[in-house]
Amino acid sequence: ARYVAPYVNRMDNYGIDGVRVASEIHRTLRTYDLKADVLAASFKNSEQVLELVRQGVGAITAAPDVLAALIKNPATDAAIADQNRDFGILVGERRTWLDLVNDK
Repeated sequence: ARYVAPYVNRMDNYGIDGVRVASEIHRTLRTYDLKADVLAASFKNSEQVLELVRQGVGAITAAPDVLAALIKNPATDAAIADQNRDFGILVGERRTWLDLVNDK
């Protein structure tokens, strides 16, 4: 097999530590120099993904909301809101860079 796909959240639902199991599978594959990799799946939150990445797992499949949470940061959200506000003040609300190019 090229991939072993532990379902992290599904294991958690049965009282098994899915992140721990996926990490152990990854370590076993590496220890014995097997050519298979872990493709972890079924996450309930981004922290599960981050922990597996910390353990060296490099392939996951996750729902869009879990992936979005990986890059969510209140400071980034505030900076984007500030930039959008400033841009609107400079060029007008609901205008885009394309509008500026077409004005020329």
